[in-house]
Amino acid sequence: MELAESVKVARRLVEVLASERTSAIDRVRMARQRHEPTPPSALRPAAVDDPAAALHRLLRADFPCAACTQFSTVGRQELMARLERVGAKPHGPHDGGALLLEVLWTCTSHVRPDTAVETGVARGLSSATMLAAMEANGSGRLYSIDLPAIRSEWFEGSKVAVPPEARHRWTYIRRSAERELPRLIGRLGGIDLFVHDSLHTYGHMSFEFEHAWEALRPGGVLVTDDVFDNRAFDDLVARLPDGTPWLVAAEPVKGGGGVGVVRKPSMEPGS
Repeated sequence: MELAESVKVARRLVEVLASERTSAIDRVRMARQRHEPTPPSALRPAAVDDPAAALHRLLRADFPCAACTQFSTVGRQELMARLERVGAKPHGPHDGGALLLEVLWTCTSHVRPDTAVETGVARGLSSATMLAAMEANGSGRLYSIDLPAIRSEWFEGSKVAVPPEARHRWTYIRRSAERELPRLIGRLGGIDLFVHDSLHTYGHMSFEFEHAWEALRPGGVLVTDDVFDNRAFDDLVARLPDGTPWLVAAEPVKGGGGVGVVRKPSMEPGS
């Protein structure tokens, strides 16, 4: 790391320590957790062959869906074009993959959430996707929690994919999810859509799932990226009542990550 970059990193660390010491301590502890061995998920063989159709069935929505077909063909390209317009590289190491973005568009379009919460923002591709779907719905608000990575290219590129015209539906919380998620859920009272894409350790994912599932309203949906990293999603679905609809979908590239989706049953019979 060059001296100038080292100075920038040091200044940011001082800033975080001064403004939110607990989050800085969390960041150090979570960095250590990344190297803790955890059993891998056993769900890869259960990944659906046609995730778009399976997701629409889970959401009890018609398929094929014109809105979702349009997003799959042009939506991600538009997001990449925006990154290029703001001078950012088209593909970042923390960006949501094509599968996750399509899942989020589909869930937001059909669940039509009044209140959605996500953890992990990075450059904001996932946030921009959900906000665009909310705008098409004509309703909804998204709350996003993230503590940007300290390195310059990630710190300075935080949330650049979210256009200014979409931010009237958006609340960005620059804090650690471990500290802020319980507080936010407590203030909101209930949520309709939850998205995990922050720290992918078993302990942290389980923590988020526990709080989010309790807060989800009937018919609400929980989505998680990188589901194959550990058994947190395995354990979540194993604890759910029989008949609770869930699915996992794998990225089309060999060895790619997976996306997990589970819908909280509504009060209607057979839901």
